Amino acid sequence: MDVIEVFEAPHIVVPSAHESEEDRFLAIGIFKGRLVAVVFTTRSEAFRIISFRRARHEERQTYQELYGRGA
Repeated sequence: MDVIEVFEAPHIVVPSAHESEEDRFLAIGIFKGRLVAVVFTTRSEAFRIISFRRARHEERQTYQELYGRGA
């Protein structure tokens, strides 16, 4: 799975609501034609994927407000 596809297309990145000692971010974007959510952190200039799943309803709405129905 090449998650980089999410970051190459139009996407949104926001701080994750999850409480953690490290900074986590939520990216919402398109992967293989589907709208997905990727929770990640950065370490030593590298991305570390924590979670990869289908976007939830409210995440879809946020994405669609910016980019249209796209997925």
